[in-house]
Amino acid sequence: MKRGSPRETKRPISCLFLSDIHYGQIIEIGNHRTFDPEICKKMFNRIVENLNFYRDEDDEVLYIFLLGDMVEGNSNYKEQISESIEVTRQLSEITGILIGFVFDLMESYKEIKIIGVIGNHGRIDRRRDITKENWDRIVYNQLQLAFKNQPEVDVIVCEDFIQRVQVGDHIFIISHGDHTRCWGGIPFYGLRRDISKFFLDLGKFDTMVLGHFHTFAELFINGVHLIMNGCFPPSNPFSKRVIKTHPIQVQLFLKVLGHDIIETRKIWLNTGNNESEILRL
Repeated sequence: MKRGSPRETKRPISCLFLSDIHYGQIIEIGNHRTFDPEICKKMFNRIVENLNFYRDEDDEVLYIFLLGDMVEGNSNYKEQISESIEVTRQLSEITGILIGFVFDLMESYKEIKIIGVIGNHGRIDRRRDITKENWDRIVYNQLQLAFKNQPEVDVIVCEDFIQRVQVGDHIFIISHGDHTRCWGGIPFYGLRRDISKFFLDLGKFDTMVLGHFHTFAELFINGVHLIMNGCFPPSNPFSKRVIKTHPIQVQLFLKVLGHDIIETRKIWLNTGNNESEILRL
């Protein structure tokens, strides 16, 4: 960190998890547009409003975990190009939105640490290594450049698809989640196998947070607290046909004090939910 480690503070540490933004995607149901860049921008405003509402006077440190799929991309399925804006706009516009988003939060937090892992929609070409050539990585690198002269903001671009992060005394594993295999469309057996493998490869951890599945779930597997984050876009023909799930438009926010998660909330992004739900106190 540029200003000393937040782990040394005795105050709560706030954590925001952003995943599956899919910026640039356009979803229309009949004549009604349910998701596009303008709607996405309003969702970021909603997140800022929620964080300001949840912030207590002694909340000074904020971690922002970017869990991949910042952009929709253009090489994941054949109809994708016609259902999204061009990739150059996706990259430039989501980078500008994230920069403005962080500057807004700098008015409330004295220290912000941003940690980014890549997603599968960031793949540039199916024939290339997704971990090295990825649109998400370009967005994260641009964030690093934008805040290199801001001592209160630190941006870390993870080299691997998974990262172990210590917040206070609590250890998180973050990943996009596309590495997890599903059986019958259900990922939980695959997650059980992943958690066992990550314990061997990365050491003990307390909570694993991932995106990718466009749904929100909280459960315990092999003694590990597992949270699946939601997504920005609503249901669309592709999710119904291929993923066979109904997306849940929420993003995760929690607070850590020492080793404990003392507060967990999900921030609803769709206008049908006017208040965020308290999951655990």
